Amino acid sequence: MERISNRYKIRRSHKRNLASAKFTTLWLATLVALCFSAGCSSSSSSLKGGQFDALLNGSYTYEISGSAFGLSSGNGAYERAGTFVADGQGHITGGSDDLVQGAQPVTNPVTGSYAVANDGTGSMFLTIGSTQWQWAFTLTSSSKLTLVEFDSFATGTGGAFLQDAAAIKASPQGSFVFRIQSFQANNAAQSAVSSVGGVNISSGNISGQEDVVRDGTLGSFNLTGSLTTPDTTGKGSFSLTDSGGFASTFFYYIIDSNTLNLLETDSTSTGQVNFGTGRLRTQTGMPFSNSILNQPLAFFSTGNTQTSVFAAVSIGVLAPDGNGKITAGSYDSVVAGVAISASDLTGTYSMGSNGRATMALNSQATGSITQVVWVVDSSLAFYLSTGPSGTQEGTLNQQQTPPFSNGSLNGQFAFSMYGYDNRNPPLIDRVGVGSFDGTKNLILTNYFVNRDGSRNQTSATTSTYTVSPNGRVTTSIAGISNNIVMYVISDTAAYLISEDPNTQVAGGITQQTLQ
Repeated sequence: MERISNRYKIRRSHKRNLASAKFTTLWLATLVALCFSAGCSSSSSSLKGGQFDALLNGSYTYEISGSAFGLSSGNGAYERAGTFVADGQGHITGGSDDLVQGAQPVTNPVTGSYAVANDGTGSMFLTIGSTQWQWAFTLTSSSKLTLVEFDSFATGTGGAFLQDAAAIKASPQGSFVFRIQSFQANNAAQSAVSSVGGVNISSGNISGQEDVVRDGTLGSFNLTGSLTTPDTTGKGSFSLTDSGGFASTFFYYIIDSNTLNLLETDSTSTGQVNFGTGRLRTQTGMPFSNSILNQPLAFFSTGNTQTSVFAAVSIGVLAPDGNGKITAGSYDSVVAGVAISASDLTGTYSMGSNGRATMALNSQATGSITQVVWVVDSSLAFYLSTGPSGTQEGTLNQQQTPPFSNGSLNGQFAFSMYGYDNRNPPLIDRVGVGSFDGTKNLILTNYFVNRDGSRNQTSATTSTYTVSPNGRVTTSIAGISNNIVMYVISDTAAYLISEDPNTQVAGGITQQTLQ
């Protein structure tokens, strides 16, 4: 759920910075939401100094997106995914990295080392091919960590998930809901493309349906495709072709029996590369009806306007009644650096038996908003949103145990922020830990920050926070943002945006656990 920043000590123009921001942040909605949809929130045990050092142990699959500069080769935007094996004693004993940067993906072995501090923050030093890379990270638990790149020659952000040793040996089967966000270089407009849908996988064959926004136009298509059996690391190949003739290929990486990450690997006739990532989650509970949506849902999405990539980010909560109506909701958004705060939401929805729903939302601030929703299960859904502010793609999570109060946030949390703000240079990434005291005080006790190549490890002074009954959190943190807004998913997780002028910063928090 985070972003990685790099530090490269060469002069770069503002235009280059914004181009980098477009590529680097294109898939971040997927990363933030995938962390929560994979169950990042969990009960926290008591945190004790020194107990995090052995938690990083096992085989992890990761995704990172960013830009490289100042290298003798391999400059420019990239996506990478793969696996690394941590031994619990500071060594990366193996792994494999797939880099998409150019016309074809490149695979290299991974080795390295790492160190974990008492609070779960740490540094990882990797040898990937012939290049040394440094990542800063925060452990949320033994099974999840957030990443920022801490190099002088690259910028980006990412996350990693512990793989289930039994699941990586089995070929995926069954019904899945997916979300994919990419930049299509083989599309005539070279634009961002977002899609959600449902597929059935049986004996390596894929069939299903998809809703996609391409060139700013929403369309619905049938899907066919195939996947290969996974190798010993849980990696395989995945392909989809829609009924409009558009085809894409991916590597997939198994996290567990219910969850796959995707890395787009398309070749193009122009020699340019398609950048894209996604996620598949097992769908359960069919057949569906309107009654499946009967609890408040926290949401998070990012997207694009007609002229800019990663120019819109939204978080909030909506309350469906189980009978086709959205009776209440609250909506915060930043579009092209202009914020909308706590706008009311109402609307209607209609659910199909396959889990595909249409929502018609109304906001006094933005007017009508159309959403296409694909339900994963009773607590999770993926969606596309189209409206006057452009197209966004995101995740709906059922809120746990509302109403909320200041006491809902209590303990040590991993946090991340990524995007670009109104300072110079604009690209900014943060990952670290902070503590809520359950009454009103918040302090970021330790975090890594990378501002477009300038690295630092620091802390922030104590600030205050306020939690509304619907889970909307407000705070101001000196030196970071005057107006941070969060929406609580549960007592252990929340989505986050900054509503400062001329700023596009998003992220999230997750309470740390020693399990």
